[in-house]
Amino acid sequence: MSARIEKFYPLLLGFLVGIASLYAAKIYGVSENFKDIFSAVINICGITIGFLATVITIILAFNDQHVIKQLKKTGSYKRIFNYFISSIQWFFTILLLSAIGLVLDFRTSSAWQPYFIGLWSFALAAAFLSYYRAIDIFTVILRSLD
Repeated sequence: MSARIEKFYPLLLGFLVGIASLYAAKIYGVSENFKDIFSAVINICGITIGFLATVITIILAFNDQHVIKQLKKTGSYKRIFNYFISSIQWFFTILLLSAIGLVLDFRTSSAWQPYFIGLWSFALAAAFLSYYRAIDIFTVILRSLD
């Protein structure tokens, strides 16, 4: 995968998911049971943020390993490190949007609901795609260690 595609695919695919969710919410409406989904996503986000922070500390602990030295020499280390930070930021974003969703009223239909669901779906897809990108790279690093 090229560096440009690798960098932007979480945003692009997240945008497509957000647009699809927006239109689906406009057509079918938004269930009041979304509060249960928001609550579950908040729990998942907390666990994922902790996991990603742990992965970052593991990468920092591998600082003297040959593969990390090679990544630093080629300039890829900073990019990979930024992917992990970006993933954590996306999960904090979806955590915040989910917390906001918990206090919003979904019992009656309102014009703003599809837009909120579209934004939330965009952030959720971008978070999980950035997570996949970071973990995929991490597994490559782990496999290349002596």
